[in-house]
Amino acid sequence: MSLNIAKMKEQDWSEISFPVQLMAFAIDFSVVEERLCLQFDTEEDDEEAMHFCFAEIGDKKIFFESRSEGPTQGVHTLVSVLSYETDWKFIIDFLLEKLSLNKSDLMWLQSKLTPSRWEVAVKTHKGREKYFFPDESRARSSADYFKNNGIEVLNVSEI
Repeated sequence: MSLNIAKMKEQDWSEISFPVQLMAFAIDFSVVEERLCLQFDTEEDDEEAMHFCFAEIGDKKIFFESRSEGPTQGVHTLVSVLSYETDWKFIIDFLLEKLSLNKSDLMWLQSKLTPSRWEVAVKTHKGREKYFFPDESRARSSADYFKNNGIEVLNVSEI
């Protein structure tokens, strides 16, 4: 069965640390909207507009962000993933295929795509759960998030 991408609600973006910026396309968000059949939202401030979309590919959550063209940036769309996402290659390959792009077409690709090196174990009403992170700062940040939300942190360790 072929997976599709679908827009999701912002409140379903379950980030517990700070997201990993995965890649940037040198294409406008409107092209991404059209090719992926997604509808971006827009927020404006005094200086520029930000176009964004929270989406899912199966159980993988991604965040698209594009800012209006300014003096220091050209047209591009940035893709971020949850800090505890472990299957980055799948997301990259899926988006490149659906957008009809090659890796050489990317403005930027996360260069530190390695297996997660840090683990945070927590105890919730579901029992013991583990989250995996690419670096110590995200792991420690997530442990703080859990503690601040009344979730018992069992362990933060390098794996």
